[in-house]
Amino acid sequence: MRINQCEMTYMYRVMNFMRIDIGLTKLKHNQTEDIKYLFSNDFSGYSTILYGEGEYARNYMRTGQVSGIPIIFVPGSAGSSKQVRSLGSILHNKTESRNLPFTFDVFAIDFNEELSGLSGMYLGRQIKYLDLVVRHIWTMYSPPPHGIIFVGHSMGGIVIRSLLHNIHFDLSRIAFIVTLGTPHKNAPMVFDCYLQNIYDRMHENWREHEKELASLLVLSVSGGLKDHLVPEHFTLDNGVRHISTTAVDGIELETDHLCIVWCNQLLRYISRLMVGYAYDPISFQKHADNVVKQLFDADGLLRELTRMKAGTSTAIVIRNELIFVKNSGENLKEFVLSFPKNSWLFIERSIGSSLWTSSGEPIYNLNNLRQTFYTLVHSNVTEQISLHLKPGKFFKAVALQEDPAKFNSVVHIELLSLLRGCFTFLWKADFEERESVVLLPVYFGIPVVAIVISIELESCKRTNG
Repeated sequence: MRINQCEMTYMYRVMNFMRIDIGLTKLKHNQTEDIKYLFSNDFSGYSTILYGEGEYARNYMRTGQVSGIPIIFVPGSAGSSKQVRSLGSILHNKTESRNLPFTFDVFAIDFNEELSGLSGMYLGRQIKYLDLVVRHIWTMYSPPPHGIIFVGHSMGGIVIRSLLHNIHFDLSRIAFIVTLGTPHKNAPMVFDCYLQNIYDRMHENWREHEKELASLLVLSVSGGLKDHLVPEHFTLDNGVRHISTTAVDGIELETDHLCIVWCNQLLRYISRLMVGYAYDPISFQKHADNVVKQLFDADGLLRELTRMKAGTSTAIVIRNELIFVKNSGENLKEFVLSFPKNSWLFIERSIGSSLWTSSGEPIYNLNNLRQTFYTLVHSNVTEQISLHLKPGKFFKAVALQEDPAKFNSVVHIELLSLLRGCFTFLWKADFEERESVVLLPVYFGIPVVAIVISIELESCKRTNG
């Protein structure tokens, strides 16, 4: 079992979830050509709260007025508005303890723990409700704010991006968007046509508004291999800046699908992003890429990579014997790695490196195990990789050939598929002097993921049974 290294975010003051009456009797949603569901405009089970602690909460309960930087948290499938407390507590503590010249008004939506990941009918209604909430919150400020920061967990990120379903929605009201474990590309499992329609319309709307959205920061954060519900490749999409918690200097750990909402190491980085915006919203929006790069890309691992020209290029054929290469020079070097068909390329590498396919596409998946960074690539993706290595950095590589005879039996355990048979160990390490950790590559399509399995036997023999 892999230990969760995320630190819990604690609240040291009384939490207040103050209900906001958005006046649904006065606000009417603009009907469009949406598919009409029987309950599409029934928002009776939904609510909106404002999170507060300490002096901030006392001021709001006394005056009923807000004047800070608005943030709206949108929960995911079966999520709750109370999940906002971790982020809200950090922001309130930071602004009060440092006596900052601004505050944050942290709102949260409650969808009554609806299973929006199972049906697009729920998502359609949630999108309409969020549109109403945004319009109401905007009227609570005088003068209006520069924009609203949106934070979405899981399917909540899809609800936020789908605000464009309403042709009258004002894009200038979005300051920037942060999503946590959101499947942007598509739902991991599609159970009805309504859910697929939501995704199709979202992608279509973002393509149509590509020019207007070019300057909008949408930051997608994935939790690495521990997030079994939303694998990392689902969190990528066009127009979305992606980072993995495993690849950020200062975080460098994996989060599961729920703890990504309260992981203290991650939330402190996100709070710094919000504080940076609060100091100068106009400058932030002009230089959002640089701000994100400074916070999350200290080691050159941001998902939008720029391919640099190396001084020299060296071709290496990788086989089943481990090789070690270090750049002892003073300039960036390029290594072109070739490996056989029907094989896995395993690369242990320094953080100061980047991988590219032969067609020039970046290879994003970087994971860590016990402070070791590695990448797994299958020959179905590419049989040749370009590795750029900064001076003083190194990489190790080995190619593991597949045995087709061992791929004839697959055992499904929950959401994971484990191949039955004998496997070549990439490495093993003792945990508590009784277990071995085996890194087993499993191919779900594209990209490659790895599963760490704890077992007690260090070898196995193939039987006829």
